[in-house]
Amino acid sequence: RALIWDDNRQPIDASHRQRHPTLRQKRVVEVRDNHQCQHPGCTARAMLEYDHKEPFHPSGDNTTVENIELLCSFHHRLKTAEGDPR
Repeated sequence: RALIWDDNRQPIDASHRQRHPTLRQKRVVEVRDNHQCQHPGCTARAMLEYDHKEPFHPSGDNTTVENIELLCSFHHRLKTAEGDPR
């Protein structure tokens, strides 16, 4: 499946009103985040999970590429347990 790219060679969002990102959204986030944990200083490329930067709320439309990032399982658990440690 092909991704659609904008003029700046960034993959274009495929928004959706559901909690979990679609397959297309996952592919866009993986490319954008260079298949790496986005926690500052972390270079993990394994055990990556999709995380909402702003918490998911069923009444919102926040499962968008702009609101999702890759975090390694360690930093995802840390963020969930303690809030965003950044």
